[in-house]
Amino acid sequence: MRRRYLSEEELTTVINLKRTGSSWVNIQRKTEINRRTVKRAYEKWERSQSTDELKLARTEVAATEFRTRMESLTALAGSLVANLRIPVSLADMEKNTEQFFSWLWQQDLLQRYISSETQAKVYTMGNTQSFRIGDPQSYRREQEMLLQSLKAHTREEVRWNILDDDWSRARDNCISILSELRRAAREVNKT
Repeated sequence: MRRRYLSEEELTTVINLKRTGSSWVNIQRKTEINRRTVKRAYEKWERSQSTDELKLARTEVAATEFRTRMESLTALAGSLVANLRIPVSLADMEKNTEQFFSWLWQQDLLQRYISSETQAKVYTMGNTQSFRIGDPQSYRREQEMLLQSLKAHTREEVRWNILDDDWSRARDNCISILSELRRAAREVNKT
């Protein structure tokens, strides 16, 4: 005996009857289709619905994660820009590039607050509030990976060599002559 498949109209009728609580025998009487055939078609439809719902849920989770990731990248970029400024005094220039980034990765780079005057997002470092890191090595690695991701996402639009080469070299050169400048400044102050 050949297996019978339901048409769209018949399946819709079965779905509506089942949703109202009808038994398989009752559905068989109303549709004049064998209850096993009806039940098999209904269960197949139910499985396809579950699969579609799972796909939709996965898509929503992925979209949320992507949005969160992009917000983190934006916050990191804002924080980097805020902290790569030229210091107002040489006293703020005690760390070479490697020490500076080591310090930077320990800060809460993703912290944000809303400025009351402008209502714009302003990026600030974590030293304005208490900030605890559970595993500093893991946190540092996470921040470094976030920076690598930022570079990968913006490779065509941002000239990262300015940060990687020019800024790093300029900062290290400044640090290397800083002690001489301080010594010269002390001599000028003595006279």
